[in-house]
Formats: sequence, C-alpha cells, structure tokens
Amino acid sequence: MLSSRHQKWAVSKGRVLAFFAAVLALVLALLSPVDALSEELFSVHMFQHLLLILAVAPLLAYSNGHLVVLRAFSISTRRLSGRQSPRSRA
Repeated sequence: MLSSRHQKWAVSKGRVLAFFAAVLALVLALLSPVDALSEELFSVHMFQHLLLILAVAPLLAYSNGHLVVLRAFSISTRRLSGRQSPRSRA
C-alpha cells in the first residue's frame, strides 16, 4: 500500500484497517461454516444478516474502499482507470 517513493500514506492506516476488517467479516459471513450452518438454523441465518448489516457495511463505508483498492495499483493503471471512468456533466 505504501510506495517506496512516498513517505506518507494517501489513505489513512485506520481506513486500510477498516477495509481489511470488512473483508474478513465478509469472508466469515459468506465463506465459513457460518454460511453452511445458516441453511439449517434460522438463528445463524439472522446472525449472518446482522454481521453483514452491522459490521461489514459500516466498515466498508468508513474505509472508502475504492481508494484502498486503487492504491494497490500502479500510478499508470490508476491514471488509465481515471481517464476511462464516466464524468458527470453539470
């Protein structure tokens, strides 16, 4: 996440941590035995919903996940994606 040429993070470490915590909670909710058990037990199914709504969604919103993901790419790739993204015309 931190280029060797840069001494400062463009995205705060707290937001990066929030992003990875959200991904971890998402994996826990959807790719673990919790998901398999949610087919059998309604209470586990509701826990899965609560985990997604009360943990994953706020962490992703706080993290500005698109900025965290963009920092993983090289500057040329980021510029290319910026040129190809739709712009609003006010």
